[in-house]
Amino acid sequence: MKYTVLCLSFFAVACAEAVVIESYGSFDVYYHDVGEVWNGMTNAQAWSATQQEDIRSAIDEWDRVILNTSARQIRMHVLWDSFSGNTLGGSSSYLLAGTDGGGQSTIWTGSELVWREAYDAGNAWDTYIRYDVDAAGLAWNFGAAAPTGNEIDFRSVITHEIGHSLGWLGSYDPSLDDFGYGGYGLTTYESFLVDSNGNKPLNGGTGTPGNFNELDNPFYFDGFNATNLYGGLVPIYAPSTYEPGSSLSHLDTGTFPDYTMSHAISIGDTRRSLSDLEIAMMADMGWDVIPEPSTIVILILGSAGFYGIRRFFPA
Repeated sequence: MKYTVLCLSFFAVACAEAVVIESYGSFDVYYHDVGEVWNGMTNAQAWSATQQEDIRSAIDEWDRVILNTSARQIRMHVLWDSFSGNTLGGSSSYLLAGTDGGGQSTIWTGSELVWREAYDAGNAWDTYIRYDVDAAGLAWNFGAAAPTGNEIDFRSVITHEIGHSLGWLGSYDPSLDDFGYGGYGLTTYESFLVDSNGNKPLNGGTGTPGNFNELDNPFYFDGFNATNLYGGLVPIYAPSTYEPGSSLSHLDTGTFPDYTMSHAISIGDTRRSLSDLEIAMMADMGWDVIPEPSTIVILILGSAGFYGIRRFFPA
């Protein structure tokens, strides 16, 4: 299959010799040393052996439920950073836009195409994840033991952020009130979103047949597998004030307070394992999943053909 790759934006990259690459399952993880500059960011502290084991454990959880058919590893860089407010971590992905087998303009993360289609654009990274050095002013819990006191569980946050790298994200731009990153297409995930009036996101617009209400609390995911397992439309996080990075891209926290892909985690909580519902949603997004026997009935959707691929970075 022929791919056309157009570069729309690049960051300057400078890597010191101290970077350590470890392979876990389907991922190559790039650990940057303290003070190392990569993609215009400076890694704030070194990675301990315990922290590296935490990342391996989180990757193992995703490998447990998703069948890897890729010809190469997903390239994931991890860095320590300082965030403001209550942000614990953030995932950024190399995004590719093209047309799916049904002729629809679509956006995929680099990790989606690597894992599901063995696609290789020749880029040095597919995704990178940053973690707040002081856990939003609290404390990180590292290692296999459960968190105590004011600790935030690091393994749970890693597992969550990898989920975004694998496609749990939307393209809605609140400044323009439209979807599709300027008309490039909807993400696979958001193609299953629907508000309470039945409106769906529209590439380059707000919604069809009417005006999609991004503040409809909650709104829903309507994939076949997820709705059959849950027994109806699956509530998605949509607070009355739009929250960039949180709104539209998570399970509704009020309905699913202890799920990995809910938008927030509390001190002392652990969310290291994916639920059957989250696995069903991944199946709806086109992943080949490995469900627990007799627990979940999955309709596997055939992989679409990809062509006219172009790559870009979200703002």
